[in-house]
Amino acid sequence: MNRRHLIGLLLLINLALIAGIVLQSRSERPNTDAGIEIITQQQTNPVPVINVAETNPASVKLQWPPFRWSEIETNDYVQLTENLIRIGCPRQTIRDLVTARILDDYAEQLWTTTRPIQDQVWDLVATGLNMSRWEVPPYIEERVIELESSRQAVLKLVTARIGEAPEIPTVPGTTRWRFLDDEDFALVKEVYANYGKLRGEFQKRIEATEDAVVQKELTVQMSGLRTDLNSKLKALLGEEKWNEYLLRSNRNARWSDSLVGTSLTAEEIREVTEARREAETTARSPDLPEEDQRAQRQLAIQETTEKALKPERLAEIERSRDNDYRTWQKIGRRLNLPPIVANRAYEYKQVALQQATAIAANQFLDDDSRKLAYIALQLEVSKEISGIYGEAWTTYEKYGGAWIANLAPARAAK
Repeated sequence: MNRRHLIGLLLLINLALIAGIVLQSRSERPNTDAGIEIITQQQTNPVPVINVAETNPASVKLQWPPFRWSEIETNDYVQLTENLIRIGCPRQTIRDLVTARILDDYAEQLWTTTRPIQDQVWDLVATGLNMSRWEVPPYIEERVIELESSRQAVLKLVTARIGEAPEIPTVPGTTRWRFLDDEDFALVKEVYANYGKLRGEFQKRIEATEDAVVQKELTVQMSGLRTDLNSKLKALLGEEKWNEYLLRSNRNARWSDSLVGTSLTAEEIREVTEARREAETTARSPDLPEEDQRAQRQLAIQETTEKALKPERLAEIERSRDNDYRTWQKIGRRLNLPPIVANRAYEYKQVALQQATAIAANQFLDDDSRKLAYIALQLEVSKEISGIYGEAWTTYEKYGGAWIANLAPARAAK
């Protein structure tokens, strides 16, 4: 294996580990009528061996009663795929879950395999040393090649099987419909399913003809299906529920989509959404360039949000935008930790950052003393965070602990 390729792979391993958390946390709850409760645990076993002979193609047609996740959980990737198909998970949900599991498991194996040379890799990258002079132990190189080959084979096999899964109709923007009860949502889902079938039929007719005039006419008719869809949904739900959906689907309501770990109420989100929508439509100085008008609108929207919410809510919003905090939330969901754990870690991070700033600004420290101060701070931070996370500390350190190493500026760490 080319050493440059190996270094690149080692750098990607860490990204793959985080990607596994992102994908699994995003797809923790498949969109099925059964209401699946999924608990994804950290994999500690070796990469599972796939038994292709035991898979059951006929399981696609089976209808099973309500179940628990433990009843379909397995370390056999193909069997896990079959189990998810059997319970009616949408194809994309299966792809997200199983692919994330595969990538995470193999990334874990790669990380363990290359752990003895990880420090050398980062030193090499940081100092720009000649990679051709770096000797990789043969057993590590052989194991990495083996894992890479196995991972690609597993992904290919599972992807092919997922491609055969029946597509389950889903409702676009499901979060916009969460205010509906189960009965109304079932009706909405049925309307969307019929809409999808009609679009599919039109698409087939468009692709089947080479007549440009006919294609244009069919395209116009297909575009009209969206208007018909909205009319049917409005008639089905009534004026009040339809207006609620329009409010939730308005782009000014999307500001709340990215919030994690906040305690904002529905009333607060509604109030801010209405205020932001009004601020966005407020007339601006017509003599200003469009770019400046956009800047004015954004400023008005920001000011409106700040006026509508209490300081503690604004602090929660600021916290939710912290990339580390978002990662910790995903770790918490994956390991079933209470939300307070990520909140405490965030609070301690703010204290640690203040202490790091104080060390940098201390004029009475020489370079050696400053370096020792940073080391002491990092050790103290690791101790405190490990106390917060307990048994989950190892996972936290791997996925969300990079900020601790970054407390010391690069020049002070040398």
